[in-house]
Amino acid sequence: MVSSLSFKMSRQLPIGLHLDGDTVVLAQLAMQGDRPVLHAAAAGELPADVSDITARAAALKRLLLDHHFVGRSVVSCLPSRDLTIQNLRLPQVPEGELPPLLRWEAQERLPYPIDEAELRHLSGGVILEDGVTKQETILLAARRDAIGQHLNWLDAAGLTPLAIDLAGCGMLRCLMAADDGANVESVRRAYIHMGVGAVTALVATGGHVMFLKHLPCGGRSLDQTLARATGLSEEEAIVMRRTVVQAASLDADDDLHRTVIEAIRLPLEGLATDLELCLRHVKVTFRGAAPDSFVVTGPDASPWLAEFFADRLHLPATLFQPFQAFGRAGNEPECPARFTVAAGLSLRGATGTRAVEVAAMSA
Repeated sequence: MVSSLSFKMSRQLPIGLHLDGDTVVLAQLAMQGDRPVLHAAAAGELPADVSDITARAAALKRLLLDHHFVGRSVVSCLPSRDLTIQNLRLPQVPEGELPPLLRWEAQERLPYPIDEAELRHLSGGVILEDGVTKQETILLAARRDAIGQHLNWLDAAGLTPLAIDLAGCGMLRCLMAADDGANVESVRRAYIHMGVGAVTALVATGGHVMFLKHLPCGGRSLDQTLARATGLSEEEAIVMRRTVVQAASLDADDDLHRTVIEAIRLPLEGLATDLELCLRHVKVTFRGAAPDSFVVTGPDASPWLAEFFADRLHLPATLFQPFQAFGRAGNEPECPARFTVAAGLSLRGATGTRAVEVAAMSA
């Protein structure tokens, strides 16, 4: 199924491309004065064989040609399956001495040889542990052949990559830009992206990322759990669960709602526990105020799920949809919250807005 939205704007930003499992999500924003407005968006499925660059490029080109994207500059991100994220506590050293230290740590943690890896990091912040000053660091690693394959795919589709960003940074950039001038620089908030391949948990103060982690309870695993519980095919389970995800609230008297929730209750409870542990890690590590609230977005975000997490995590929750922040009423496609990351990736090309203040990765 393909979703789309387009309308004419000027000063278009790069195309943001979010690869979530085998779903490609595209969004392009335009600057109307200093306000970002959604210019075009589309989403569709790619052939599952990641080695078939020709077929996957053809599917991407069709989306670009069938919708009203401008230019071929793109900011993309790697899918969660190709990215390793580790939250490390390291000795405080000068920035120039950090790469060899990270390389040493990475070779103990990566499931492949360090010589095959491209490493980056985010600096979470300085902490005090047993009277010793240390630095919380988020290690990011990807295989060079996965990066090369990704760039070859973009090239085959006629796109010019400006950057490979993090999906988490795209999400945060989008949400900060949507605050519409609110003073959020000192606000510590948690963000949850309910993706197809994984759930991304992120904690940030303003645009500074303090914690980032991928959790395994993505939409695909929930569909597989539902298929096993009901004896349905995975395709039937996808349609069944999607109906419930799109509901504004759960209906205990509805057989469909009851069947789906009973089947996926355990993984959702497990996800809530994992998120609680993430927030506890941040509170203990940084010895400061815990996040004051959290935001839920992504293709599996829903009002009832935000309410479920709010009850479990004892924090106020907000459901975010970029079309409400940057779009026009009545033009929302199916699963509008799936476009959050792609919109934030497009915003990497913005200047003069809060969107560019999200911390960048370091080599």
